[in-house]
Amino acid sequence: SILGARSGYGVSFYSNGSEKARLDTNGNLGIGTTSIETKFDVDLSNSTTSVGFVNSIKIENTDTTVGNLSSIMLSQAGDGAAAIAAVHTSRTPGSRTSDLALYSYAQSSGGILERVRIKSDGNVGIGTTSPAYLLDVSGSTRHGYRAADNHYFTGSVNISGSLNATSSWATNALTASTLTSTGNVFLQGGNSFSTTALLGTNDAHSLAFVPNNSIVTGK
Repeated sequence: SILGARSGYGVSFYSNGSEKARLDTNGNLGIGTTSIETKFDVDLSNSTTSVGFVNSIKIENTDTTVGNLSSIMLSQAGDGAAAIAAVHTSRTPGSRTSDLALYSYAQSSGGILERVRIKSDGNVGIGTTSPAYLLDVSGSTRHGYRAADNHYFTGSVNISGSLNATSSWATNALTASTLTSTGNVFLQGGNSFSTTALLGTNDAHSLAFVPNNSIVTGK
């Protein structure tokens, strides 16, 4: 059977007395619109301010396997593709969860691979599928490309591992301390390094200096 139209005409689909969808002469499909601009063009009009069935395109995976996907793949000719997917991490009624994953393709790296994961609790992982923090990165990162770029932190900054290159910390717009690329630490108590500076702890813990893996001073 063939459903079509004579040359020069598109095909319209009607329901309940009005046109609901149209396939135009270029092969473009429009739903809710007769002015089709792309291969698949959906127009809707509602005042809903949250995600729901009335303003969404739904792709549902009815299989109950934990960890399976509902995905949209964006492919080039051949087998190269990027994708966005929902990863269904819990299928238990009453406690279902789904993560959002972003995939990219590199043939030399083994094909399509997950790069970013947004967990159901809102944590974002780059290079990890199990982020434990609001932003959790596995691998090397660079923050700022230019020397003029500034990064501001409110609260505590915890560093596990080495801190390399020249870095400085500022308090009330004054440099409080500077760590140089050679490992030297300079303390500044005012507008110049000649002012009184303090090095210590703000609790009951001792302060120790450990050159060559040997404690020489502790208080």
